[in-house]
Amino acid sequence: KAQQISDKIKRLQLQQQAQIMSTTDSEQQLQDAAKNLDDMRAQIASLEAANKAQKEELQTVAAARDEAQKAAELAEAKLEEQLVAVQELRQAKEEGDRGLST
Repeated sequence: KAQQISDKIKRLQLQQQAQIMSTTDSEQQLQDAAKNLDDMRAQIASLEAANKAQKEELQTVAAARDEAQKAAELAEAKLEEQLVAVQELRQAKEEGDRGLST
């Protein structure tokens, strides 16, 4: 009878140790999961910062493109004005040449 009690005590002690080890493993898994979550949050924050920087850079590039487009349009308008002036001068010269030849 004493042996049965001793065996039962040993079994209960082994069960208790197994539960303690299981609890310790679960706590470690929770800590690992929390660390992984923190790492993911840090990665997300880093990606969001990089995304924001890229958006700002794209806005800067778009603004520069718009300015260059406006400058090109102004230059084109000036060239058209100069072309009209040159054509008018040619026409006047031709009329002057015709007037001299008659």
